[in-house]
Amino acid sequence: RPAAGSSTIVAPLPFISLSTRIKICEIDGICTNFSGEYNTIIVHNMDTPGHVAQVTTTLAQKNVNIATMQLYRNTQGGYAVMIIECDDIIPKNTLEWLQDLDGIIKVTSYNVEEEV
Repeated sequence: RPAAGSSTIVAPLPFISLSTRIKICEIDGICTNFSGEYNTIIVHNMDTPGHVAQVTTTLAQKNVNIATMQLYRNTQGGYAVMIIECDDIIPKNTLEWLQDLDGIIKVTSYNVEEEV
C-alpha cells in the first residue's frame, strides 16, 4: 500500500519491462555463479588432475571457442563442476565426446538459440 500522500502509477501490461536475466547459484549442492546468457556446457567430474585439460582439448578439436570457464568443487579430490560458457553453439556430438572421457560423470548443455 502506498503511504499517505504518495501515488502509484500502474502501467498497462504491454508496457511492463520484464528482465530475462538469471543467475545460477548452485548445482548439485556446489555453489556456482553464472548467467545462462552464453551457450553453456556443464561438466560434472571427480576433482582429480587432467580433467580440465581433457575437456578443453576436446572443445578445441571440435572448434568450440570458450568465452568463460569456472571451476567449482565441494572438497579437494571430491565432486567437481566445470561451467564453460562458449561463443559457439555446442554440437550434440561434442557432448557425446566429452561424456566418453575418463572420469567425467555427467555432461549437460544449454544453447541460447534453442527452445527450452
